[in-house]
Amino acid sequence: PSVWGICATDNNSIWVGTDGGGIQLLNPYTNTLKSLPKEPFSDLAILSAIETSWGEVWFGTYSAGITIYDLTIDSFRTVSSNQGLAGNDIRALFEGRNNNIWIGTNGSGLHVYNHETKQLNHITQTDYYDIRAIQQDADGNIWLASFGDGLIKYSPEKQELTNYNWLDNNGLTPVAYCILHDRHENKIWLGTR
Repeated sequence: PSVWGICATDNNSIWVGTDGGGIQLLNPYTNTLKSLPKEPFSDLAILSAIETSWGEVWFGTYSAGITIYDLTIDSFRTVSSNQGLAGNDIRALFEGRNNNIWIGTNGSGLHVYNHETKQLNHITQTDYYDIRAIQQDADGNIWLASFGDGLIKYSPEKQELTNYNWLDNNGLTPVAYCILHDRHENKIWLGTR
């Protein structure tokens, strides 16, 4: 299967999410793969992954929301539309300031999970955005790479959106696939079609 969601762990292992094959754990020193059990996952198409600072690995799926693996107690749980997500197609996961997890969906916009309060909030101004990647700058702004709407800046403090759109040489709508934050220069780098 194709590889989609990848994240490195603090112990130098690599979680590999596949399109239909579930999760593999790669040990780069021994070059061995270990399969995670498929039973905890309602959907084996894993599109995004992140290891949190508090010891969980979050896996964004194509149609079943987020499957969370708690490494400390070896257990799984799910967050989906039943728990407050506006959509279950999770394309991007990012841990920002204050241990907040920012969640980008396909067509249901941006969500934020506050680890301290355990609250999940939908940023309704972002409804209908297809978010492919998320970063946070030194000023606390959340930057979103989107499919069809280009680059979007969200200010959590002001709760305001700013769109940076363009048309490519063929007059097609802007497509952004990845985004990086250069912490040294506080610049945003964007990967586009």
